[in-house]
Amino acid sequence: MAPADRAGRIQFGSPVVLATRTAAAAGIIAFSNDRGEAREEYELGERLFIVVRDDDADMDPGSAEGIAVVIEDRQSGDRETVSAEETGRRSAVFAAELPSAAGPAAPGDGILQTGAGHLLSALYDDPTDRTESPEDNLKSAHAVMVPRDAGVEFQRRLAGGRVGQHKAPPGSPVEMTLTVLASGLLSGCTLTDYFPSDWAVIGPGEGKVERPGGDWSRISWDLGRLEGEVTVVYNLQSPELTLPPTRYVFQAELACAFESAESDEWEVMVADPSSVSLPVTPQSGGGAAGDTVTYNHTVTYENTSPPTKTFDLTVTNSELVWTATIHDAGTGVEITDTGVMSPGDTLDIEVRVVVPGGASAGDSNIT
Repeated sequence: MAPADRAGRIQFGSPVVLATRTAAAAGIIAFSNDRGEAREEYELGERLFIVVRDDDADMDPGSAEGIAVVIEDRQSGDRETVSAEETGRRSAVFAAELPSAAGPAAPGDGILQTGAGHLLSALYDDPTDRTESPEDNLKSAHAVMVPRDAGVEFQRRLAGGRVGQHKAPPGSPVEMTLTVLASGLLSGCTLTDYFPSDWAVIGPGEGKVERPGGDWSRISWDLGRLEGEVTVVYNLQSPELTLPPTRYVFQAELACAFESAESDEWEVMVADPSSVSLPVTPQSGGGAAGDTVTYNHTVTYENTSPPTKTFDLTVTNSELVWTATIHDAGTGVEITDTGVMSPGDTLDIEVRVVVPGGASAGDSNIT
């Protein structure tokens, strides 16, 4: 028999394999998966499984019997009673299952309405337990409901005069496009983009701008129901130049009724773009969906003045979903500028373009 504590609960992480009979075994209850292995948490919307071991409840060795188990969520107020059926004659092991869903409580409808972070309880009244006092006949097990993986992906694109994906000229308009892709149906959703307070919103579109003070401001959109993808656009003005140039961080958040997700941080450097040309020889290549295609280039500082200069390096794409980055060919480290160069200096770089997983034959991108 799996290890149990004095309260008659199977320890989480222990298999709920209770096929061996023992003399006058007290009732033991546990949440489990569909294989009878104990669990301490479920994702919101998952089916719940409960296993009870009670030799005393096996009163008819010739048939499989049933017992009543209550599953409740005191936070939502829902309470459901299910019949746990004996897994076989003389097994004294009883199993039940119950679907779960997000939403308001509806006791007795056969679905446990619950929410992320809620504590679930499974209760079994064992009136035939002769080893303990009557008040201890109620056996219990507990599990926690955790948020479901919402399967959310964020994409961001910057546009404007001499604007790159990670840099912008000082005091210039920047069009910010934010796309959210969800693999399933989400409800009650609000999308919020957090941006540095040094940046001014000059065109909020349909977004609501809030400036609570401090380093961060935010703009939000009430999306309601979200299935598939949604794109929002707003316009900012970058701050004036600082020396050394400042890198600013943007981050998006999707908050729905029962799930939430955050984007990775997105850095944008505000710097004065160079007016000196750095010739690069065009190349072409191809790859399958999911591949990273690498192009090798040599950047040459051909002018004779100024005597030293650091040049910003940016990549722009014709397609939002194609990701491209620049790397030092010698070290493989991702870079956003050349470092200090003198006339005649060269720098070998790699431009790495990731072909989207959903790309089809014939799709192309200009980088």
